[in-house]
Amino acid sequence: MQIIERFLRARERKKLANPQYDFLYEPHPDEMVSFDCETTSLDVKEAEIISIGAVKIRGREILTSESFYVLVKPEGLMQAANVKVHGLRPKDLSDGIPVEEAVYQLLDFIGGRPLVGYYLEYDVAMINKFLKPMLGIRLPNKQIEVSSIYYQQQAESNIHNAYIDLRMATMVKKLGIPDLPRHDALNDAINVAMMLLALEAADSIRAAARAQGYDDREVLTVESQHFDWSQLVEASLSVSLFASRKLLEIRLPGGKPGAAGSEALIHYAARLPADTVTLILLPKLDKTQLNSKWFEALSAAGVTLAAQPVDRQHLPNWVAGRLARQQQRLNDEAMQFFVERVEGNLLAARQEVDKLALLFPAGATLTLADLQSAVANVARYDVFQLSEAWLSGDAPRTARMLDGLQAEGETPVLVVWRLADELRGLVRIRQGLREGRPMAQLLRDNRVWGERQRHIEHALRRLSLRRLADALAACAEVDQAIKGAASDDPWLLLRRLALGLAG
Repeated sequence: MQIIERFLRARERKKLANPQYDFLYEPHPDEMVSFDCETTSLDVKEAEIISIGAVKIRGREILTSESFYVLVKPEGLMQAANVKVHGLRPKDLSDGIPVEEAVYQLLDFIGGRPLVGYYLEYDVAMINKFLKPMLGIRLPNKQIEVSSIYYQQQAESNIHNAYIDLRMATMVKKLGIPDLPRHDALNDAINVAMMLLALEAADSIRAAARAQGYDDREVLTVESQHFDWSQLVEASLSVSLFASRKLLEIRLPGGKPGAAGSEALIHYAARLPADTVTLILLPKLDKTQLNSKWFEALSAAGVTLAAQPVDRQHLPNWVAGRLARQQQRLNDEAMQFFVERVEGNLLAARQEVDKLALLFPAGATLTLADLQSAVANVARYDVFQLSEAWLSGDAPRTARMLDGLQAEGETPVLVVWRLADELRGLVRIRQGLREGRPMAQLLRDNRVWGERQRHIEHALRRLSLRRLADALAACAEVDQAIKGAASDDPWLLLRRLALGLAG
């Protein structure tokens, strides 16, 4: 079979019209590329490409600092139904590049790396539709389909031959990975990359278990409150006729086992079965869940590994710790610059730290001048981070976030909604203070917890009730501009409003 594949590959290579692209046939054993296309139709013959996104994968790392994204200007008219799916309007694509140029840029990015995708066959067919007339070949890259890998893993534990849901939303949920907004070519590519690494990590754990004699594997997925927890008892007692050791996976996508499940897990943790490795997969848990009896019982009986996000306040320490491992440090000015460039994108932050180890020697104290040309701007923001910035009075950060949100294509509707919601909460607290009610009670009544309390108190010291009322009126003006009732630029109005609140 390999001989036939090599023969067909060599024959196809001879059809290459431009020798400049011979690099497509050169292997990259250490890297892959996850990629996705957004199109105007699901029919390859009539569809046009409107955007392409891709990201490189090296080992267990997604190189978000080495990503690819282009908008393509379609030749025909887009249907309104398509706009609802991917959110790209004709005016958004007015500055797009011709599809041929986009394909050439994609080839330069992927090289001979294997391609990873979700229903990859369609995306490859779309590229080949234009590539064949351009260079006389189809994409020669090895193809890795994540839905197929997922299906195989699920089928191994699906003893009842039940239906396996291959929708991306379902796969993301069951694998416990962050769910980026879909129908964006780059986000979908990153989602696929995360799914692949999650699937491969699971395979690695299973392989390690098998190497130690845990040949039997059983998976229990708790998908509803009606789950029969007696299955856990049965699974702990049963072992295959052909294996003496078992790997038992318990998946709780919702993170809430319910009363019956709590009791079952506590009982299980107290009487762990012999010759069984138990792997329990959970999403991010809140404070109540972390303090629950069932979680405490599991933690006491085993090892807990948590992947916690790093907020803006703790990001400098996180970066400093990573740099210390490679015997490097940043001065204060350089650290501020680095954090601003990577905020909200921890994966990319790690990539940028690793990059510094390659660019600069161990023992170096790096300055702002060193970083300005070395660190990519990979910061990612959301509307909740924006609230934190203007509430705390950080005008420069507020401006950066607004620029970032606009560049990322965030809708101004969501931004003004969050602003108005935060302002209404401040008004309620300010009115309560006028009435003589204690601050602590007002914060509790308005569901303000943790670090956010400090930001709210800081804002109340700056903003009077009159300024808050004026700001709410300004939100209404932004809303009118968004709806087309006013000719003003909504983002310009938002910038003026948010910076005024932060000042």
